[in-house]
Amino acid sequence: DSALQRFWLWAFDATQCAVWLLPSGRLRLVRWDFQSPTTLATSTVTFKRDVWHYLEFKLVVHDTAGSAVVKLDGATIINFSGGDTRSTDYTRIDGFRVGFNRSGAFNNRLVQLDDLYVTDGDFLGDIKVEARRPTTDSAANQDWTPSAGTLRYNMVDDLTPDESSTYNSGAVGAIDTFITQDLVTTSGTVHGIQVCNYAYNTDFDTKTLQSAIRHAGANFFGQAGTIGTTTVINQVSRDYAYNLEGYLTDPGTGATYTFPGFADDEFGYKRST
Repeated sequence: DSALQRFWLWAFDATQCAVWLLPSGRLRLVRWDFQSPTTLATSTVTFKRDVWHYLEFKLVVHDTAGSAVVKLDGATIINFSGGDTRSTDYTRIDGFRVGFNRSGAFNNRLVQLDDLYVTDGDFLGDIKVEARRPTTDSAANQDWTPSAGTLRYNMVDDLTPDESSTYNSGAVGAIDTFITQDLVTTSGTVHGIQVCNYAYNTDFDTKTLQSAIRHAGANFFGQAGTIGTTTVINQVSRDYAYNLEGYLTDPGTGATYTFPGFADDEFGYKRST
């Protein structure tokens, strides 16, 4: 059967395994094998149209002891073990793609995605990913200059970034942090947070940006990195681009984030060079 959509996991730009959504609604686990897919397992449960489903895919890469588990709405529908899940020279996974082909195209079929997570641990189950935006300027960190007015948060609280319409600009060492919206969810586990800064360099030189978190009166900054690295801070490009940094713990406590802890912290950025 041809696939309607494909969920790829690869290493060094070569696919290890993928999950295909078939026209029948079943899901198929395949090992890619350099453009010649080998079917490893096919579900008997079907993926229904026009219904939200929660899909999870876990893969262990190995020549003979590889395994893969696919869950749909919390129930295991594919459980493959003791076989070959490696189709490259590597025994790792360092990228993924959701789409009909590796370029990410959706083949003119509408697919909506929400609450996506990636982990090197076990399944997290049906979780929620919430986008929280600034609501108030920090009382302490107000170094950047707004493009209009005096409220810095008002320049960066857009649902969709408006780029050069409203923005803040800052010199080396400048810090802005913000009080943000509270989480909608109020119980459970906060598995982690990600600080998302959308930045642009107007000059033809190198400028860098760090994520900033203010906890209990102290500032904490991300580590230096290069553009495209999503776990550390990124070099600011000459086009608008997201600078992303994830945190599994509150840098002010070293412990897992709590709901009150998230509400008390401020989030923002620092220009480092």
